[in-house]
Amino acid sequence: MKLTIIGSGNIYSKYNSASYLIDGKILVDIPNGTCKALKKNNIDINQIEDVLITHFHGDHISGLPGLLLTMGNADRREPLTLIGPKGLERVVNSLRVI
Repeated sequence: MKLTIIGSGNIYSKYNSASYLIDGKILVDIPNGTCKALKKNNIDINQIEDVLITHFHGDHISGLPGLLLTMGNADRREPLTLIGPKGLERVVNSLRVI
């Protein structure tokens, strides 16, 4: 297993909030700025197959609308699996409005 640290900070630090990529395919948490951090690390977002959301705090999920938009603008056709706690569907549907 290969673990890539996308961010290890918090909203008050100069580093992106906590986000990790497992084997280049599983993104764990998606704070705001994740797409920029992925690009900075030369990671193609279209390689991501799954997004695992650990909990619904803003610094762990606020980057999801941007990721979905970026993937859509990149003509992504493959499905993206979202995995998370109970209530994920409701939260994602709310974020889709953005």
